[in-house]
Amino acid sequence: SIERVILFSVLISLMVGGIIIILIYISKGTNPIIFFIKQIRDNIEQTVKLGREMGISGREIEMVRSDTERFTEIFIHILPGVLIIGLAFNTLMNYLVAKYLWIRYKGESYFVDSRDLIEWRIPEHFIWLLIGSGILSLIPIGITRYIGLNILIILLFLYFLHGLAIIQFYFIKKNIPSSLRALGYIFILLFIPIIVIGLGVFDLWVDFRG
Repeated sequence: SIERVILFSVLISLMVGGIIIILIYISKGTNPIIFFIKQIRDNIEQTVKLGREMGISGREIEMVRSDTERFTEIFIHILPGVLIIGLAFNTLMNYLVAKYLWIRYKGESYFVDSRDLIEWRIPEHFIWLLIGSGILSLIPIGITRYIGLNILIILLFLYFLHGLAIIQFYFIKKNIPSSLRALGYIFILLFIPIIVIGLGVFDLWVDFRG
């Protein structure tokens, strides 16, 4: 199934990435993640320095520094979730492109049927994980909050894909041309991702494809 393809690809990528990090740490004595964090903070300091040279007031500079450091801290803690989403999205895109090229040039498919993709949905019990992770993300305790945030953003990504499957279902049902579908997906990504996530969530009760 498509879920197993993506899950195994993400797990293998994470394992390979972890091995690379360990090897770099052993050979150079530097943790790439800590190095990455240091680079971000160095860039913040460079921005602050540039602001001072441009004559920006100290108060405004400190506000920028404070907001940037807060954003950086949050980003660092949700990095596992962002990384998993990035790997899953990349795997999905590679899968769809490979499937398209294979069907076009080989004339038959060894991949998951397209009908299965447009009817794909998240298991119903995942809604409790969504609610639970949302509650955890609101608890003002560092590690608990960030665990909740990581789970939450991964689930929101899955519900976004669920919503996309619903939209693709109606694109095909209404025979929308491929060029217009592409424009529609660009519009969705840029302007209404929250609405698409909502479609995925409320499909549990409404069943938009029923």
